Amino acid sequence: MNDEHRLRAQIARARALLVDGEPRKLGNSRLVASYPDRPVVSGTTVPALVTEWRSLDSGLLVPVHADSAGPAPIDLLLVYLTAKEILGFAPPPSLIAEELRRVSVYDVLFFVADILSSFRAPGAARSELDRHYASIWFEGELQHRVTNLLREPKRGLVVPQALLLLAKLALAHSNDQGEREGDPGNIVLALLTITQYLGSGAEHPAQSVVGDTPGPLGREIIANQYFNSPPSEVHLMARFIRRWRQMPAEHRDDPQVIDLAQAYKDATGITLDDLMTVGLALWASAAGGRPHVPAGYFSILNWSSERLDRVLHLLGADLLTLRLGVKEEIDLYGEPGLQWAFSTFERWPVVRLADGSLLVLDPKLLVTRIVGWLPLFDIKAGATSGKRSVTTKTAKQAEQLRQP
Repeated sequence: MNDEHRLRAQIARARALLVDGEPRKLGNSRLVASYPDRPVVSGTTVPALVTEWRSLDSGLLVPVHADSAGPAPIDLLLVYLTAKEILGFAPPPSLIAEELRRVSVYDVLFFVADILSSFRAPGAARSELDRHYASIWFEGELQHRVTNLLREPKRGLVVPQALLLLAKLALAHSNDQGEREGDPGNIVLALLTITQYLGSGAEHPAQSVVGDTPGPLGREIIANQYFNSPPSEVHLMARFIRRWRQMPAEHRDDPQVIDLAQAYKDATGITLDDLMTVGLALWASAAGGRPHVPAGYFSILNWSSERLDRVLHLLGADLLTLRLGVKEEIDLYGEPGLQWAFSTFERWPVVRLADGSLLVLDPKLLVTRIVGWLPLFDIKAGATSGKRSVTTKTAKQAEQLRQP
């Protein structure tokens, strides 16, 4: 085939592609401008009735005309690094208990508290924290691998849920001293292994059935969103003052309104001012990077030891009490509770150590314990114990004020 025949064949193919599909009544001499944002039916100039799509930063495909005024919930997702991505293989789940048996429970609790105090510090940048811990947890090739993975802004290394689960498992498997023989356990390796299996019990999305009752995957998503979207400290404190101080004063003549501050004192034997003084002082120390509070820290208050101990009894617990609480969670909730139920730490976010010092496990849990809904639980507990002067009726009225 010579050049002339080749050119004629190419023109014929182009004509067949562009105009041979046109309706006969239009003829074949109609010219239409082509635009990249206006697709047409192949072989015609007829506009194609198709939905055009665009990709969000999260990778989700949405119609191009969809409202993009602000980020959707999926755009706020952060995907944490797993052990397999970091190490190149997935350690077996049994490795978690094996490592924790060889370390002291105190080492694990201090490890968790130090990281969460940095993570919860006002103004802390998560990306900077991730890079910081990547530099001290890993070295050589592993450090380079993690650093490269963290270049993606939607990836994270520090996982608060995994840290709290690490503390829970340490209370279940670690003793006070750790094993004296053999190599010491590796806390970071145990933490990475936990991230490998978080949420692994949920079924594959393709196996999910949409219905009124959420299945394992739906419950996992709901729990994840609830856990990682706590109210801010400022919001919690403002709501606390409004509910406990201002509203009872404004509606003191309403028979349905009770004096919450007085009910709290009747139920617990301590005042709200004492609770706020001790609790917020501990929170400030932890949020400032000092989660371990030495014995004698509150001597400046010149309180009696009984007065201080009553407050600390509400906010903190010793290792035995924490271990019993974790065991109850595991027995009651099973595997889902192991990963998501942290009621023991929510009730006692402070560890009372044998030397009289205190360890704030998580500043976020502590401030929630002070100014969240749990003080209402204290009133209810005081009424049911029979040891305090608060009545059951008052406790029920207080419980009606509970908010998530």
